[in-house]
Amino acid sequence: MPKLIIGKVADVIDNRTVAINVGSSKGVKTGMVFLIKSADKKILDPDTHEELGAAQLPKVNVKVTQVEEKYALAETFRFKEVNIGGV
Repeated sequence: MPKLIIGKVADVIDNRTVAINVGSSKGVKTGMVFLIKSADKKILDPDTHEELGAAQLPKVNVKVTQVEEKYALAETFRFKEVNIGGV
């Protein structure tokens, strides 16, 4: 089983590119795919306001395009084409 590599988004470069805080020193290679999830969303009981837990929802998959020792750049790579008003 492949080694799981966990990192965080360090910066949003543009609308398709992010920098992640793991690089070649952690085993990241060009072409790897990472799933970016939302930050923890606290789930509260509506009656007691007790914190029940936290959820992380999937946001987007990104593919690594450039790897440095301590970080990597990754881009979105799945697109949906929408025909608006065309034939």
